[in-house]
Amino acid sequence: MTYSHKTREDLNVLNENLIDCRLGIRWVTVCVLLALFALPALAQQSMSFNAFKRYTSKVYDIRYTEPKGFTDMKTVAYWRLDAGWRGTVSLHSFVFQSNDGNCLLMYPHFIESLFTCAPPSIEHKITTEIKALLGRTDSDGRTLAGDIDFDKYVEIASAEEARRCFNADSVYVAHLPLREAYEGRYEHCIGVYVGKKDRPRLYFKLLLTKEGMMHEKRYFRELCNSVSYRNDNWVYNEEMDKKARIDIVYKDHYKK
Repeated sequence: MTYSHKTREDLNVLNENLIDCRLGIRWVTVCVLLALFALPALAQQSMSFNAFKRYTSKVYDIRYTEPKGFTDMKTVAYWRLDAGWRGTVSLHSFVFQSNDGNCLLMYPHFIESLFTCAPPSIEHKITTEIKALLGRTDSDGRTLAGDIDFDKYVEIASAEEARRCFNADSVYVAHLPLREAYEGRYEHCIGVYVGKKDRPRLYFKLLLTKEGMMHEKRYFRELCNSVSYRNDNWVYNEEMDKKARIDIVYKDHYKK
């Protein structure tokens, strides 16, 4: 299992906020977009969290605020969960650290929204991550066939809890089995997988020290308070997305 924090300059902002499956993007289009936009901007400054929350609010109708008691580390987290060039990667565009230093809160990378036309289920994503962390992969890092004891690792929130917390349809909370401490001190990992019909899925990670586990509920509450889907009648608007990418994403990306 390898992982690293990188400055946001190392990733392209355009990857984070490309359009959702409602546009009917095909794989070939995705490849062209990545080829055109991802590579030239690898060394450029990416967008701020302020621009990210403005963009997601306007285009996806998702509310983000900075979690209270946390500081933006201004990094991204690229976290390979297993070995092998085809291994499972957990990629997060924003990382916040609690003021006591005992929790890292990782926000999702929006490139995942590109692939929601025929997405694997949340259960499949969780299973893949758990298998990777358990080392149940081949030499290339591809997960092996076979079931895991899903209930051993995962709790599913009630519909009422999911709606109250994220205004979501479903929330899965998985205690992921780390084989080694993240950055040498975060011994525990909690994955939070949030879904709502016809909306981008949101995947978060909470990395906790031993002491931080005693305050797990408090950290989760801050995540819950900082993110939510808004109107239930949201519909994707391509023209709005194009305008927002110019007015918010591009301007923030090239402001320096």
